[in-house]
Amino acid sequence: MNRPCAALISAATLVACAASAPPGQPTLLPETTPNPTISETLPTGPQPTAGIAALPTAPPQTPMSIVFGSSRGEGTGIFFASSDGSLVKRLPVQGTLSAWPDAAPDGRRIVYAVLQGSRAQVSTGLYITDITTGQTTQILAGDGLHPRWSPEATLIAFTCEQGTDICTIRPDGSDLTNLTAQADTVEMAPSWTPDNRIVFMSDRDMPAGVTRGAEIYVMQADGSSIARLTYDNGAYNAFPTVATNGARIAFESDREVIAGSEIYTMALDGSDIRRVTEDDVWNQVPAWSPDGSRILYAADSGSGHLDLFTLAIESGEVTRLTRLSSEDGGVRWGHAFLRAPAAVAEPIREQDQLDFVEPPAGSQPVTDAVLFAAHELGCPTCLQTGIYRVDAVEGSLLRLPVEGLYPVWSPDFRRIGYVRDGELFIANADGSSPTPITDAAMGLGPLAWNPTGLITAECTPFGQRDVCIIDPETGQISNLTPAFSPDSGIRAPGWADSQIIAGNRLISQSGEVVGLLPAVGRPSPDGGRLAGVDSQGQLFVVNVDGSDRRSIVIGQRTKGFPVWSPDGSQLVYSVLEEDSTITLWIVEASGANARPLVAQPVAAAVSGTSTLLDTYIGYSWGP
Repeated sequence: MNRPCAALISAATLVACAASAPPGQPTLLPETTPNPTISETLPTGPQPTAGIAALPTAPPQTPMSIVFGSSRGEGTGIFFASSDGSLVKRLPVQGTLSAWPDAAPDGRRIVYAVLQGSRAQVSTGLYITDITTGQTTQILAGDGLHPRWSPEATLIAFTCEQGTDICTIRPDGSDLTNLTAQADTVEMAPSWTPDNRIVFMSDRDMPAGVTRGAEIYVMQADGSSIARLTYDNGAYNAFPTVATNGARIAFESDREVIAGSEIYTMALDGSDIRRVTEDDVWNQVPAWSPDGSRILYAADSGSGHLDLFTLAIESGEVTRLTRLSSEDGGVRWGHAFLRAPAAVAEPIREQDQLDFVEPPAGSQPVTDAVLFAAHELGCPTCLQTGIYRVDAVEGSLLRLPVEGLYPVWSPDFRRIGYVRDGELFIANADGSSPTPITDAAMGLGPLAWNPTGLITAECTPFGQRDVCIIDPETGQISNLTPAFSPDSGIRAPGWADSQIIAGNRLISQSGEVVGLLPAVGRPSPDGGRLAGVDSQGQLFVVNVDGSDRRSIVIGQRTKGFPVWSPDGSQLVYSVLEEDSTITLWIVEASGANARPLVAQPVAAAVSGTSTLLDTYIGYSWGP
């Protein structure tokens, strides 16, 4: 595999050109090291929402044992958690997208990455924050993921070159060294052994044609003497972390499962491999406790978002630590044990962290109007960037006072939903009172709003296209399809009554496949027909039983899903024109009277030869 494509080890787990995340715990603090104390002057993090009964106040200095990245509220941040997960405290750090914290052996310093994108995980640099003073220092600019302290805290190993190599750097920012620059492969997720070797994951020995796979290796701290530890020939062995006593390595792997991954441990030489989880979900990024008795990891809790869990090695008992509808830890944000408990000022109880949003109540309903987004970038003849409403009969055009993509009508047509910066916003039908609904860094795409009030959206938290479901009244968002097979990406999900359309599958709101459709498309209002686009870009209509398939418009290359009129008599669709612009058209369901709906183009094509949906920016038809 060539280095520029870090689609290495899983389109879902590698989130920086496919980069992902490790943990890795070096040595245990000496017993004589005093527990650090968070300064009383630091911010205390989000407070309980007004109107929710406050639980008893936590002690002013409460020991915290875990540090993790999370998408909970106000951008992605870094949090402490108590050993049972009941108390949390946000750490004031650099940037609004911070991830992959690791605690130094001295217990005072946290190293972490700051990102400029949640899905691609492009790093803007590595930072160190002193948790006793709040002082922050940038040690590297423009690169760095998955940082891990060496046992003596003299070096930090990390994934460099935006997800393709292993580098080391000193905590003062000096002596930056690329350990794997000579290999034209992808190496990432370092973890230190007590004798200062580095364990990591790599695709260097993957068989030809394997698009998602990795093996685990160990090397000296100067990059020499690389030895292979796992031999699965195409399995996904990832995110190794070494126990603090150096006895065993924990890692995640799909070697015995069809989807997802389980947690395994092995001896430091790769022998004695043991499976320690048995739940058939995607268990991510194991991290050892300082005493080696527990493993911290992230997993889908069953509600579509990631929570943190601990596994007791001796008993096998699993304890769930976090419970919010956010993404805690895992392959995007990272997590680790502290080397020794840190006393934190004024922590907040986990169950008080729920955030409730107040979407706008709605304005007068709009009749017979199509919502659509325009994007003028690279298109001088296009409509100005923004969200528009066009009368489907008269053709009158109104630009709404909001900007975003993928606009969609609410079921009562009094509000609109749209995506801005990867998050869901809702505004009144006239564009007033735009309100952010989600803050989960899930990379939302095309939306669909069903009559019961729920919204489904394309989401890309792990680099592939998944299906997420959102409650617009609370902002809670769940990923229904987090399995990380790179060929399972789903474009622009929709609704068929209470079921979700994911490609040609019907899935329940819990993510289970409940039926198949004869084609990928959108159902008519009466549920009897599907409108879709074939592999040649031609618009077609077919009965839901697969009969009477008819091409509607011959010779036009359609670039987005067709949308039915409320009465099922017409369709709106987009067309790739000869000058590589995108225009909106309207046609009767019989194929008659095709005409442009808007005079100007709405966007430029990403590629004149690309297929369905590459330039789909969204449209929705009101009643």
